[in-house]
Amino acid sequence: MRSRAERNQDFEAIKADLFDAGVAALQAAQAGEQLFDRSIEAIAEAMDIPQGGTETSNKPVLTEVNLVYEIVLAEKQDAEAIGNYDAYVTASRKLQTLEDLDVERLEREARKLEAQLRIANAQRQLTQLSQSPSQSSAEPSSSPWTESRLKREFKTLEAVRSGLGIEARTWKKAVEEANQ
Repeated sequence: MRSRAERNQDFEAIKADLFDAGVAALQAAQAGEQLFDRSIEAIAEAMDIPQGGTETSNKPVLTEVNLVYEIVLAEKQDAEAIGNYDAYVTASRKLQTLEDLDVERLEREARKLEAQLRIANAQRQLTQLSQSPSQSSAEPSSSPWTESRLKREFKTLEAVRSGLGIEARTWKKAVEEANQ
């Protein structure tokens, strides 16, 4: 049977791993957002569109994306009006690229929110797990196990073996091993 210190150590290791995984997921989402921002800046620069600012929040970027989209849409409509097929196709490709980038941004935001939700759920589960072992382990240490108490709490010998991590084949052996 593993000691409480070993179980706590395992619990803390799992907790640290979950935290590290969550941090890594958030950092990946932020890196994706930065990549999206740089892509929009590059498109705006290539099209000689004045940029609103260098803030890193989503609102200026979305404004820039909308501005770029409107300009390219106007180019497409102008090309259609004058019958310039090449300009129309070029503008259509630019619009498709902008739409693809916007879809990728939305997918990244969704993944980031999912990661935050998973982290919150994991923290909630860890909190519940950290509270429940202390409650259940306090009871057995208050008094030694008896055969009747084991039968009452676990019902079957198999439940005792799995619940307490012992290998007893009889109730008497289970009591002895549980009290060690």
